[in-house]
Amino acid sequence: MHRIRLYTATHLAGVMADAGLVVEAAYDGFSLEPLRRESHEMLLVARRESASR
Repeated sequence: MHRIRLYTATHLAGVMADAGLVVEAAYDGFSLEPLRRESHEMLLVARRESASR
């Protein structure tokens, strides 16, 4: 038996935001094409939010 979990970019962006990250870009895998609904892979580029002074 095995399980596969699928997450949307919106859900992952929320998880990243909870961890203090901001999504800068979303790509269709490593192709550097924009993420589409039909994409089979997802690559999110995120950065850590700068602390306010």
